[in-house]
Amino acid sequence: STLLLVAVTSFIGGIIAAGVPGGGLITMALIASTIALPLYYLPLVYAIDHFMDHFRTFLNVLGDVVGSVLINKKADSE
Repeated sequence: STLLLVAVTSFIGGIIAAGVPGGGLITMALIASTIALPLYYLPLVYAIDHFMDHFRTFLNVLGDVVGSVLINKKADSE
């Protein structure tokens, strides 16, 4: 039942925090409080997640740019 609770909380938190910069930290706090983990570890996790967030944002923007270029080329060929 704990695994199902974490899965549902992660799913809902992922939808809510998708457009928020640094929203992963909010989701981590939500999941940690759901399974009764101590929240005093979050600053340590945030120190690592801050750098990982830059890479996730870069990959998101890169994917958007590649998709836009492909759609533009497809539209120009028609």
